[in-house]
Amino acid sequence: MNYKLKRSKRKTIALLIRDGELLVRAPFLVPKSKIDQFVMQKESWILEKLQAYRKPGIDFENLTVYLFGVKKNIQIKTGTSWSFHLGDTLLITARSNMTQAGIEKRMEEYFKEMLDGVIRESLEKYTLALKIEEPNYIIRNYKRIHGRCLSNNELAFNTKLYEHSPEFIDYVVLHECAHILEFNHSAKFYKIIEENLSNYKEIIAKDKELFKSV
Repeated sequence: MNYKLKRSKRKTIALLIRDGELLVRAPFLVPKSKIDQFVMQKESWILEKLQAYRKPGIDFENLTVYLFGVKKNIQIKTGTSWSFHLGDTLLITARSNMTQAGIEKRMEEYFKEMLDGVIRESLEKYTLALKIEEPNYIIRNYKRIHGRCLSNNELAFNTKLYEHSPEFIDYVVLHECAHILEFNHSAKFYKIIEENLSNYKEIIAKDKELFKSV
């Protein structure tokens, strides 16, 4: 079984599924043969996790996408100009010379614009509630994070947040705004979250359940 190996001063072997691939963390002095044996012993678990992995974003194989927590079917037809209609189904008209990559780029731009509106609404709410100056922010692609707060208080959000429910996006915005006041995940930090979004744990659990088996 193929895997990426990362050695460190850790004391035990650990397995991690990251971006659809198996990552093995192991101590410096553990022989490769022992690592291979450990991986083979965990083969059933590994295969289950690999099969459950879902690449975020637009699924062109099945022509579906999650948009603000709702799974949408995509219908693409050829026409003389680009058009995008959002209803129960996403109806897209693309020129015959447009590649899949080109269509994906245009769709992501549209979703990013929609996401920006949701983020801005939450930012206005929480900057007022937390009594902080409204921060600058960017929306860009990240592999494994929903958002981040930089040391200069600028915020960044993952473009793929468009997949998640408005409630979860609202929580992410609050999370990053709270970091402006408390830069680590201390008790004070979570007190800010609790005071402004008391059901945040429920929102997180619901989001995990949504994507657990898709």
